[in-house]
Amino acid sequence: MPIIIQYFQRDNLKKVTDFLSKEVKDVFELKIKNLQESNKVQFDILSSKIDNELSIIREKYSAQSNEIEASLFYLQGKQSFSSSRFNVALKDYIKSAEFWAKSSRPDRVDVLLTNIRLCVNNLKTYSVFEKALAEFKIDWETFLNTMEKEQNFTKEKIDSIRIAVSRLTK
Repeated sequence: MPIIIQYFQRDNLKKVTDFLSKEVKDVFELKIKNLQESNKVQFDILSSKIDNELSIIREKYSAQSNEIEASLFYLQGKQSFSSSRFNVALKDYIKSAEFWAKSSRPDRVDVLLTNIRLCVNNLKTYSVFEKALAEFKIDWETFLNTMEKEQNFTKEKIDSIRIAVSRLTK
């Protein structure tokens, strides 16, 4: 008799233990699943914020980089112009204008167009002008058209540059 009682007790204990084990396992898996979903949502939110902030930083870096490049070319152009190397100054001013047009301060292009016209006015012949452009691989009409499209307020200056180029002796 005691063996039969012990058998039923063990069997009952095994059933209760299996049931509790299964319940604990299910609750634990549910908690893990809920935590994973919650963490995924939080991770996605944080990831999105980081991506947005990184994008803003990249834009600022790009703008700063363009301004630095534009300033460097402008200073080189000033130095070349003061040394009467107008063809080199022309290239530097063109490069500076291109960088300013891509920066957060495109209004600086207007000053550079005046400097470009001054360089053209100081060149002796059209062949010197063409040689300067070819030497530095500058597509003149593309440059002028780009400046005209991006900076509507500079149209008069671009026209004055075209006139100055047309006055160069061939």
